[in-house]
Amino acid sequence: MYPIAAIESAMIRRIHEARLPYLRFVGSYGGELLGDWKNVYPAVPAIWVTFAGATEAKALDTARTRFESVLTFTSIAAAYSPRTEVPRTGGPATVGAYAMLTDVARLTAMQDYALDGVDYLRPGRIRSL
Repeated sequence: MYPIAAIESAMIRRIHEARLPYLRFVGSYGGELLGDWKNVYPAVPAIWVTFAGATEAKALDTARTRFESVLTFTSIAAAYSPRTEVPRTGGPATVGAYAMLTDVARLTAMQDYALDGVDYLRPGRIRSL
């Protein structure tokens, strides 16, 4: 019904193909951050993309044959440094999560990935974990 997997894959492909020099991993989020940090550390700096949900479908016509729903995708940026502020802001030799999120927004915003029924992706809410 919805091209969730196609959108998520296209976002991951776009980020991967940008060949960001600092990025060690980009992929679909599958709960990696819920486990032991020691297992995640070798992957950072990393970006995970995942489907976060959809709004309730709204009918676009009175016959109720066409519907519209807003799909939400989330990008998770993870960086690590023993200095507390560096994972967020970056340092002289390391990238921070804020710069990573800026790169993700630049690469994915206003893309429709040539998928039928998909409008241009727009940046949304940002929050810190």
